[in-house]
Amino acid sequence: MTWLQEVWDVARGQLVTEMKEHEKRVWSIDISTADPTLLASGSDDGSVNLWRVSIGTIKTKENVCCVQFPSDSGRSLAFGSADHRVYYYDLRNPKLPLCTMIGHTKTVSYVRFVDSSTLVSSSTDNTLKLWDLSMSVSGVNEAPVYSFMGHTNVKNFVGLSVSDGYLATGSETNEVYVYHKAFPMPVLSYKFKTVDPVSGLEVEDASQFISSVCWRGQSSTLVAANSTGNIKILEILLRFNQKLFILIVTPRIKIAALRRCHVAEAMKGDVELVLKGVGDQAVAKEVKHILEMARRATSRREVLHTDFLTPPVVKESVSVLGKLADVAVVAQGGYPEAERCRISVGHPDVLTNDPDIVAALSITGNLGFQACSHGDFLGAILGTGITRDKLGDILIQVGNVSVTCSKIPLLALEYEPPRTNSFKTVEASLRIDAVASAGFKISRSKLVDLISSGDVRVNWATVTKNGTTVKTGDVVSVSGKGRLKVRL
Repeated sequence: MTWLQEVWDVARGQLVTEMKEHEKRVWSIDISTADPTLLASGSDDGSVNLWRVSIGTIKTKENVCCVQFPSDSGRSLAFGSADHRVYYYDLRNPKLPLCTMIGHTKTVSYVRFVDSSTLVSSSTDNTLKLWDLSMSVSGVNEAPVYSFMGHTNVKNFVGLSVSDGYLATGSETNEVYVYHKAFPMPVLSYKFKTVDPVSGLEVEDASQFISSVCWRGQSSTLVAANSTGNIKILEILLRFNQKLFILIVTPRIKIAALRRCHVAEAMKGDVELVLKGVGDQAVAKEVKHILEMARRATSRREVLHTDFLTPPVVKESVSVLGKLADVAVVAQGGYPEAERCRISVGHPDVLTNDPDIVAALSITGNLGFQACSHGDFLGAILGTGITRDKLGDILIQVGNVSVTCSKIPLLALEYEPPRTNSFKTVEASLRIDAVASAGFKISRSKLVDLISSGDVRVNWATVTKNGTTVKTGDVVSVSGKGRLKVRL
């Protein structure tokens, strides 16, 4: 049996050509937008046919479920296969793939280009995966940029569409899910419901699933259809709400009939999932509060500020907030290398510059005959009733000495960069006990004791295992010994 593909002129309603070379079911066809005369088709016969009329065939060992040209070129092609892999070809050399992407554990049902160097794939392993085509090693990429999880997809084709960094897909729970390329969890979802033919009321039907999704160009309009032929046009509006995001949906359309218009809202956002990468529970708790503050600030179109935060809280908060498309974040401590910083959050349209929320305080006095430490200054300030979270870094080094305090401009702050020494060492591994032992010139057994007592930190987060590995750019600190920065 020969399977037939047809190309139609939609404007004229005429059949242009027929293609009959595939021997089994054809799953996917894509026309190159860069070269509209070029067409690719993928089939259960394990082949990708290239047509203009047929200019070539790429043979594979398994069923080909999806094909896709990038929007800016007709010389390359990506496709997904039942062998769980994604292949990327330069069509000028169709004998070998430029890159093979390995990471899915089941059939790859869809591939879509996000841009010329990035693509996303969908599989019946319940995941979408984002791939950077420039990151392959010897033609193989086994490290996706992100794996997107939240929807359910184990056996059906549920659709995949990309627009301006947003990834829409269906789910076998009869829901539409939307992800953003910079954020591994769903930013929103919307659940279809079945209209009872007798009562006219919407009811849930567990047997249905979303079968297709499509963005309208680069707009915020999304069309979705489910397995019973129910089509809805969704208008996506992203903004912060009580549960992270809100989805507003325009009137829905059903193939059988046009019913009353409804506006539905669906909120989705598991904060705990966002915080999974934050290992320290105390830090995660503070980051969660800052996320809540960001929601309020964005929904109200205002700018909110934290008190001074410790370095690990600043680091994790900026990292998490930076993944959210509709949140602007500014961290500042008064000078370039400040450790304790305040964070400002707000909508990008409102938070357009660095807020003036940090002041410098000059403390002067006759300190020539009195050795003063950081603790002296800190203790004296806290003794006035000022709490620690209202204080940033202390840059000058009180005992029983009378002093005067005055506010000065930040630009008048006399800041001396820390003195550093550079050295090289050769170690068998990048374990923290090996690197820190060499850096601080203390025995490895002594360092293990310091780790056990909680006196060793990497990037201001306490280390609990002496087998922890470090990487270039990490800052290692040991109580009473100072800090070192790793450079490989």
